[in-house]
Amino acid sequence: MAGDDFGKLASTFSNDYISAATGGNIPDISIGQFEPAFEKMIWSLPKDGTVSKPFLTSHGYHLVKRISVKTCHHQPNDKTNTDELKQKIMADDRWKTARILFYARVEKKPGLQKFKI
Repeated sequence: MAGDDFGKLASTFSNDYISAATGGNIPDISIGQFEPAFEKMIWSLPKDGTVSKPFLTSHGYHLVKRISVKTCHHQPNDKTNTDELKQKIMADDRWKTARILFYARVEKKPGLQKFKI
């Protein structure tokens, strides 16, 4: 908060040896990758350069600094862009959960018959 270098402080004081080794930097993240308390804090930071207050998760205490936000832009006429987005969606755990819930609901419908394949 006093203006010291966040990366230097992270390297010196972090107990997370992976982020400490990278000066506090973690790879780009998306929604659903970390526990809700962590994501709630990082997504609530209002602008680039904002540093959070210390907060607790099941992994311990954290301080995070927002570097930047990258938005996802869908370009309907760009097949490469559409294919990349589809791959990201299909690889996301939330898609798998939604699919399981959908199939569970369908299986409860009257008249459903399962056939051995």
